Amino acid sequence: MSPALINIRQRAHLLKEARAFFSSRNVLEVDPCALSPYAPIDSNIDVISAQVSDTEKGFLHTSPAKMNGDAFTTPSSQWPSGIGFISPFSK
Repeated sequence: MSPALINIRQRAHLLKEARAFFSSRNVLEVDPCALSPYAPIDSNIDVISAQVSDTEKGFLHTSPAKMNGDAFTTPSSQWPSGIGFISPFSK
């Protein structure tokens, strides 16, 4: 087995364990978008932009907490995403 395949299997196993841990505590997994159509307003952080298509530009979010909260208030994005977890005790 190649080192790359070993790493992929190890990563999959760790993700499975993490999901089981959070699921057993009734914590919701969310998949917030990695790019936002608008740049966050934070004068102390340089925001990185990405060209999504010929006509669309996206901005990397600067706060995962903000994007996790948005998962409950905005429609799902067409852009790539990352996994996060939300406590059942969150607002």
